[in-house]
Amino acid sequence: MTLNQILYFRKVARLENYHQAAEELYISQPSLSRSMAALESELGITLFEKKGRGVVLTNAGRLFLEHADRIAGDCDIAAGKMKELASGGGKINIGYIIFFHLPDIIFRTMSAPFWTKKKTKMLPLASGRTIPRPLHRR
Repeated sequence: MTLNQILYFRKVARLENYHQAAEELYISQPSLSRSMAALESELGITLFEKKGRGVVLTNAGRLFLEHADRIAGDCDIAAGKMKELASGGGKINIGYIIFFHLPDIIFRTMSAPFWTKKKTKMLPLASGRTIPRPLHRR
């Protein structure tokens, strides 16, 4: 199964007509018909039933269409991300977890002896403690 077969299948399924689908895909109708026949043969199931001059999806065809839509969507997302990376853009998400109690770390750091005692104000913490707030360094 090729990506082209999946895209062709989606077009035929939406238009329910091989001739219109072939025109929109810019391929010949016999080529499209052979491609769909090969896909049905590979899957071992009938995806379309003839109805007048058009076709309709079978139950299996409707199920395959859901998967084909998902595959095509994933391909679009992947192509978009690769284009972002190629143009120097892109986004990297970084997550982290802090395993210490932040107010305790602040308290220990800010109450270190290198701050002058005379030129500080005390800042209250949510834990009820206070820490010195330096105004000037020595």
